[in-house]
Amino acid sequence: VAILMWVARITVKVVCAFWNLSFDFHQWVWPYVAFPADVNTFLHHPWTLLTSLFIHNGFWHLLFNMVMLYVIGRFFLQYLSQKKFLITYFIGGVVGNFLYMLAFNIIPTFARLAPVASCVGASGAIMAIMLAITLYRPNHPIGLLFIGRITLKWVAIIFIVIDLLSIADGQNAGGHFAHLGGALYGAASALFFHHPM
Repeated sequence: VAILMWVARITVKVVCAFWNLSFDFHQWVWPYVAFPADVNTFLHHPWTLLTSLFIHNGFWHLLFNMVMLYVIGRFFLQYLSQKKFLITYFIGGVVGNFLYMLAFNIIPTFARLAPVASCVGASGAIMAIMLAITLYRPNHPIGLLFIGRITLKWVAIIFIVIDLLSIADGQNAGGHFAHLGGALYGAASALFFHHPM
């Protein structure tokens, strides 16, 4: 999906340059793929609940998410099925999007931005995977560059603390709400795996 978006953006730029046209790709395409904070906009574009999980804000956003998904996903699939992985991923992403929308509509600081704000990325879904496997196997060891071996529970705690602090900082606050929504679903889903910790 990311490659298709990049190809489409480059194609539009080339065509516009060749024909001396003006077309803002982001302005015209983004509203149809990004998840909006505004409820009325969402009701007109309900498919964005899923399309937003596959769209990213640039190469580094995509790369970081895919590396995280690969690492955490491998741990998840060591113990649990692909079916549980897919269910956790998609529902976690959806719950993350809805928490993002809820926050932008009830918290006064963000409510003024709701008509124009939108959210993209797989981070909420990845946080759901991370919290699900963390609660399922909290002491699973993980090796980190420059840090060494720590357990999965500490990695999850660090990510949650970063998200909580980043909301107060105001940088991409909406994205951090989506992360926390995914994390909440992931934690809840672990209760339904019916296996010992």
